Order: sequence, then structure tokens, then C-alpha cells
Amino acid sequence: MARTLIALCFLALGLADSAQAGVAGLADPMKPPATSRPVESTAGASPAAASAAALQLQALRLQGPRSLALIQGRWLAIGAAVDDARIISIDERGVRLRRGDVIEQLTLQSVAKP
Repeated sequence: MARTLIALCFLALGLADSAQAGVAGLADPMKPPATSRPVESTAGASPAAASAAALQLQALRLQGPRSLALIQGRWLAIGAAVDDARIISIDERGVRLRRGDVIEQLTLQSVAKP
């Protein structure tokens, strides 16, 4: 009985190690890079668009009007300020920001492996 139990423990440890080795080379699907692009503009080209490119949308927590976005390591709600922009919406497509007259979109992008 004891030998069977010991054999099962070693088998379980061996399976755990082999599963961990297979996962080590995979990219984290929950931490994709973000892109930013202007959506609408009532003014000409703005340097604000270059500033938005530096913002990184890391995750979304969708809960209707209480939805949150993880931007630059901070959980932010609709109406919150980030840099010189204000969050105007959070949905499954990403986050919309308003900088003056410019509305920009931050989106989650999947990681492409070469």
C-alpha cells in the first residue's frame, strides 16, 4: 500500500514537471501590448496623439457603468484622468479617451509569435 502511494506521488510530480516545461515557452495571453490611434478629430493633427501612443492598455474589467481599465499599471474608471486625457468610455473594444477636441482609442492587441 505504501509503495503504491509513493509511486503515485512520484508519478504526479513527474506529470507536473512535464506540464510546467511545456508552458514555460508560451506568451502570457492576458498581457497584450496596446495600440492607440485617433478615432475622431475636430481639430488638425495634434501632438496629443503621440502622447497617447505611450499609454498602454493592459487589461479590462467589464462591469457595465463600473467598468475599469488597467492603464500604465493603474485601474481607472470612466471619468478618470490619465496624462492630459479623460476616459470617456470602457467597453469590450477598449478605452476611449478625450484630449481637448481629439478622441482616441486604446485597444488590447494579441501577441503575435514569429
